[in-house]
Amino acid sequence: MSLEIKIIKNYANSLFAQAKITSYEEKIIEEIKFFGVCLSSSDDLKKVMLSPIINKNQKNKIIESIIQKYNLSDLTKYFLFTLVKNSRMHLLINIITEIEHLYKEQMGIKAATVFSTSHLESKELDLIKIFLEKNLNTKVEINQEINKSLLGGIVVKYDSKLIDFSIYGALNKIEKIITHN
Repeated sequence: MSLEIKIIKNYANSLFAQAKITSYEEKIIEEIKFFGVCLSSSDDLKKVMLSPIINKNQKNKIIESIIQKYNLSDLTKYFLFTLVKNSRMHLLINIITEIEHLYKEQMGIKAATVFSTSHLESKELDLIKIFLEKNLNTKVEINQEINKSLLGGIVVKYDSKLIDFSIYGALNKIEKIITHN
């Protein structure tokens, strides 16, 4: 594991542990995600917050103004101040991803990715979600990705498992049956 990944995990674990103590895990995650969206959607804010030239006190004043404007918690504020102090703001998006992973793990939510050749309707995704939740006996969060290399059908990935309902997968199964008989 690289040093940067360890640093990301440490920050995420620290924030998540503090959020658990206050029982505001969801609120803190939403606030940190909100700040991450602000950072990634504003080139000016991104340049200032990631610049090694800009004074850390100035960065903290900007954070303070965002915190006040949107009424975000002190925990979020002090966490962001810590990232500024330690010159780790560039890791925020990865920290957010790790915190979301920790939360889903705590809540027993599995992430599944559905690969298809085109965008699936919400009804279809709901059916896949129900199927997975029934078979895995846990809550499932579905992400969708378009994969034009599939001939048709879908492939579902969760944990380290693949469920192949694609035309290509079906043809491979038929080929194996024919070659083994």
